[in-house]
Amino acid sequence: MIKVSLAQVKLLAQAVGKMLKADTSDWKTMFRLEDFKKEIEKHLSTAQKVEHKLFEKYGEKKEEQLVIPKDKEPIFYKELGELMSEEVEFDIKPIDPTHLKNFEMNTFDFEVIKPFLDEGFIAKRRAELEAEDNKKEEKDDGH
Repeated sequence: MIKVSLAQVKLLAQAVGKMLKADTSDWKTMFRLEDFKKEIEKHLSTAQKVEHKLFEKYGEKKEEQLVIPKDKEPIFYKELGELMSEEVEFDIKPIDPTHLKNFEMNTFDFEVIKPFLDEGFIAKRRAELEAEDNKKEEKDDGH
């Protein structure tokens, strides 16, 4: 089981969305990503319901919208922050993105999803990055 905050779940949704747009014929990877997406959506749906209740609790209707009055903002944001730091658990099998092609993930996305990736992939990627760094150092030393 891996625990993450609800704030991190929102970021995970973006990273998994990028991975799901990739080209692959590997059914195992796609199944695990789709399963993970379903779990993410479940947690986000629950969080949205609670967030809406917070708006109802502290908000006032103005022109058909709920608006948080200035005097209630501190308590509203305090409670919203507590909600976003609430931890949820994921019990999913590790994802090996080796078979995913034609997708881009930035460093931030990678760090967010890293705890859910296959250890073998992580070790291989770490070794590749170290080899690239060593080549750069050798090249720099040669000039």
